[in-house]
Amino acid sequence: MNSGKRIILLLAAALVCLVALAVAGAAAPAPERPLGEIALAYVDPGSAGFIIVSVLGFLSAIGYAIRSRFSRFKDWLFRRLRSAQEDAAAHAEESVQGRMDDDPPPPARG
Repeated sequence: MNSGKRIILLLAAALVCLVALAVAGAAAPAPERPLGEIALAYVDPGSAGFIIVSVLGFLSAIGYAIRSRFSRFKDWLFRRLRSAQEDAAAHAEESVQGRMDDDPPPPARG
């Protein structure tokens, strides 16, 4: 499997985890209580840690994907530039050689 497919699968897995967390939070039924009653809520530190690690993993996967794609683009661009420079140098050399063959020899002095 090439790196592009691996990155896409990694991003998809991270996105699925985030969507699952959002759906689980939205699907939880709200308790019925009178309007003035204080809600006593508790978030387990393990849950908060899981959410933080999921978000950080997703962000690092995006950063890796961007860096990988940028590196491939940079390599492709420099390869094209190097090829163009080599073509221009070869064309210039052929042009100089062609002019040297076409020019008559300089007149002899003396």
